[in-house]
Amino acid sequence: LERAGELAGLIAEHSGLVVRTHVPATYEEVIEDLGAEKADVAWLPPFNYIVASSRFQVQARLQVVRSSSLSAVVIGRRDDGDYTSIADLEGEKVAVTIGANTSLKLANEAMLRAGGLDPDADVEAVSVSGLPEGYNLVTEGRIAAATTALGIPLARQAHASIPGGLQMLAITGDNATTEFVAGEMEGLYLTETAPSENNPGVDAPMSVLGFDIFLVGSSALSDDDAYQITKTLHEGWVALQEDYGVLRRTPVEMISAPTNTTPYHPGAIRYFKEVDLWSADNDAREATLNK
Repeated sequence: LERAGELAGLIAEHSGLVVRTHVPATYEEVIEDLGAEKADVAWLPPFNYIVASSRFQVQARLQVVRSSSLSAVVIGRRDDGDYTSIADLEGEKVAVTIGANTSLKLANEAMLRAGGLDPDADVEAVSVSGLPEGYNLVTEGRIAAATTALGIPLARQAHASIPGGLQMLAITGDNATTEFVAGEMEGLYLTETAPSENNPGVDAPMSVLGFDIFLVGSSALSDDDAYQITKTLHEGWVALQEDYGVLRRTPVEMISAPTNTTPYHPGAIRYFKEVDLWSADNDAREATLNK
């Protein structure tokens, strides 16, 4: 977010469009800005995007722009090793609600259910103002666990600051499937994450929650502008990956993947077809979404 101006500058330089940036406090504010035409394009997760689409007819420009955002449940590492999966948190305090982000709360609840816990009955759900407070409560021992994004600087800082470091908990059990979490909230899926220097708390390959981040726009955005934005990002994708680590999970050929939860913008489709990034699977997906 702090570097939004750099990305806007790249789009402006190569597309010829005038681009101004704004960083709202919540995704709900982003949705309102799109609806009021205070913003033409914005980054949104799929569940927030569905709300924006139904209320204000926004449309997808690219399928994935930040690639997967991966979520897990984090605890302070314990010597007894009793906590290895989400199911082990039964009866414990867990930070589930993050600020005013209702959609993220629902996604976190879906993650707990996938791990075999009823968030209303099996844990004591706690509200926190944001991810930093959740990490503070975990490191201070005031709650057992918090929901978090994986690989973020906050996780690396907390991992280095407490004895034994952090531990991420795997999603396991009968509900640990993409079909289950997608049924809980469209746009969610399960994926595997692996240990790495920048992935603290992950000691072995494990199943975690994932969702993609969309670049979306208001209905006022023209086909030509959508085309130019899509073209600029596609042509600069490899260079952007060097500067923005969050983009590195997504190969350039995957930015038009047919996993969108609402239709692509006609301007984006026109560009993807020109560069052979549009397939029969995309057509099938669009037909399903336009029913």
